[in-house]
Amino acid sequence: MYPFRTKLPSAKLLQQLTPPGWHHKSPAQLRQLADAVGRVRIAVIHGTGDDMIDVHHGRLLAKHLEPAVVEIIEGMGHAPIMDRVPWLHGWLEDRIAVVEKLEPVT
Repeated sequence: MYPFRTKLPSAKLLQQLTPPGWHHKSPAQLRQLADAVGRVRIAVIHGTGDDMIDVHHGRLLAKHLEPAVVEIIEGMGHAPIMDRVPWLHGWLEDRIAVVEKLEPVT
């Protein structure tokens, strides 16, 4: 039925799919956002095993934002908080340490 694999019940699947369909930023808007907050504060993480949003979209987002960090994780699904808990905790600690040293955005 769906062009991807999922273990979510239909209602939960719909809840997950609705926001990405409504949110749209042009490449120019993404660059403006990145300029406003600073690219060093931005990270894009996407798993190649994401059944909800294809990794192509993560790569496209990274292309337009040009963030400081891009992580394309082989085999990781849609929810790193569930798929890669220890990795995500370490990654967040590292990113927070970097961002805490930055000047506040005004």
